[in-house]
Amino acid sequence: MDAKEHVEKPKTARDSARHHVLDASGGVPGMGEEGGEQETVRPWSTREIRYLREHAGDGAKEIARALGRTTEAVKLQARKCGISLRQRWMCPKCGRMTFKPLNKANGWCAECTKEGHVADLREQASAMREEAARSKRNDRERQRCYSAKSRAKKSQK
Repeated sequence: MDAKEHVEKPKTARDSARHHVLDASGGVPGMGEEGGEQETVRPWSTREIRYLREHAGDGAKEIARALGRTTEAVKLQARKCGISLRQRWMCPKCGRMTFKPLNKANGWCAECTKEGHVADLREQASAMREEAARSKRNDRERQRCYSAKSRAKKSQK
């Protein structure tokens, strides 16, 4: 019988990562004839960890590309250091960092966008009040003219 037949197959992806199925030669598949050759794990330098902390909001893919490491290695190291890799954006208007993507129309965070909408609404309301006041003044002036015209007609009789 082969060595593969005696090994219990892993049930989940996590199990398969933990347990290596042995090939016929007794080694781990893809690791050469002796089965002992492993890829060396490069230790993290302080410069790389500092970069990870400073650029955590850029996401794991960007950091991995910049450091020449795998995305999984970056995620693991971030977890070990207690660093969140959740992507963040900086609002150009207020300068705050936000977890929500910036508004596509104006490039601002949600709060600055709301404030901008409120300012626009205030401006529109003010313009409407001015227009209503102007209309009211014009109506009064027109009514004065009609009254004066009517009085003039009556005085001619």
